Amino acid sequence: KKRKTYKTNSNKFIIKKSPSGKYVAKYIKKLRTSNKCKYTNKDIPTSNKKPRLSRIYGKEIHHKIVKQKLLIKFLKTENKSLRID
Repeated sequence: KKRKTYKTNSNKFIIKKSPSGKYVAKYIKKLRTSNKCKYTNKDIPTSNKKPRLSRIYGKEIHHKIVKQKLLIKFLKTENKSLRID
């Protein structure tokens, strides 16, 4: 046996028939999940060349929502400055 006998996520396998006719346990690797946006639950596009995003809310929020948030914040501050004058 290769691994422990406990039924865990890291210990999943499939029984397959090898070319020699023996039945062998083929261990399955865990699939990597992509980062998802908190608000829209969409996948956040990232590439292997650039693993780290250097913007505000990097891998937490989709870039379109970040743009919306910044625009809203900017408009609120502009509105406040107009009221003061």
